[in-house]
Amino acid sequence: MKNDEAIKLAIRKLSPQEFENICCKLLEIHSDEYTGLIPNQTPDGKIRKGQPDAHKINQDGRYIACQFTTQQTNLKSKIINDISVLNSEKCYFRDKIYKVVICVSLNLSSEVALYRAKCDKLGWKHEILTLTDLVNIAKQDYKFCNDHLNVQIYNHKETDNNTERFYLCGERVKELRQERNLKPSEFMEYINHYSEKSLLDIESNQEECSLSLIESVANFTGANIDWIKHKNKHKYKYDSDSISLYNHNDIIKQINNYDFQEAFFCVGVENRYRLILIGKIHDSYWVSFGFNYTLDFWDWWDDKDLIPDIFAQIKDLYFVLSKICGIVHVHGRILNKQDFEELENYNGEKFIGSIISSLTKNGEYWIDEVRDVNNSYFTEDEYKEKYGEWFVKLQEHFRDYTN
Repeated sequence: MKNDEAIKLAIRKLSPQEFENICCKLLEIHSDEYTGLIPNQTPDGKIRKGQPDAHKINQDGRYIACQFTTQQTNLKSKIINDISVLNSEKCYFRDKIYKVVICVSLNLSSEVALYRAKCDKLGWKHEILTLTDLVNIAKQDYKFCNDHLNVQIYNHKETDNNTERFYLCGERVKELRQERNLKPSEFMEYINHYSEKSLLDIESNQEECSLSLIESVANFTGANIDWIKHKNKHKYKYDSDSISLYNHNDIIKQINNYDFQEAFFCVGVENRYRLILIGKIHDSYWVSFGFNYTLDFWDWWDDKDLIPDIFAQIKDLYFVLSKICGIVHVHGRILNKQDFEELENYNGEKFIGSIISSLTKNGEYWIDEVRDVNNSYFTEDEYKEKYGEWFVKLQEHFRDYTN
């Protein structure tokens, strides 16, 4: 059961792009029928527009079409639409489809009958795999879970007995605890360990750490299991994807999946006004996203026609995060060159929470007030005094290009 919950949590945390990649691999584990699936991605692994999310062509020229979704709300409409669109002009081999596969990162109830009926009506075979189905497939292959989900499953088949593995990794467990300024008694409760003394003995390498405890530490902190066990890989998993105008919907889905408690829009005023979004999942688990554009529009040579879309994206992100976190938990930060570069160059070696907590609260409300392009809160001079001339120039460009 512990393995099931760990795999389930790992799947739920996947971004839409990661979920598509994982589903393609899981389907190949599930059945030889799906060997050779082709995901609808660019050469660098990014999701492309178009239908379906993945496909396979058989030797007889017929197709298997796969649709994957991590959507949490309006799921029934989403899946019905995903099936319907395969029978539209958006899918160029719609007349040659013989089977449809739907993979969902949630469990479904009786509405699954609607999806089957829709496929039956179109004359297609179908297989609908829910979160529980995906977990059951994944746990058949412990190496897949280790390599692709960062979930360590003990492999009984390769040992002579059923004893659990133990590791001398206490100094790394201690490092993760101290980064969060947690007492041993507090950390013990968060990772569901039975004894504070045992935890202290583990941290001093007087006692080995069990694999199941390592899994609990990793799930609580977001740290890489291989780093805890062997000091391999980076200490933390980190998202290398950036926010752009072209992946906006995917980023919104990912943010909804993470269910942030707080969010921070950090702008580097000495770094060409680049932007980073930091999300706090809980006190001990944080994620980071860069943006692939800068806000120094006054220095742009071209592409100023994108300014309305950028303004719309920033407003949408702010609105979505305000709904998830509550408006008082969406913060702005105006950073100097050194502080911004520490966040921008983040590579998984340091706890993001400690970086954020060390910053001054300069610019707490800039992300809220930058949307005030008609200066209903403050005058231009007041904004200039509050944030600097760059802020007024940014508002001017948003106003000039969106009104």
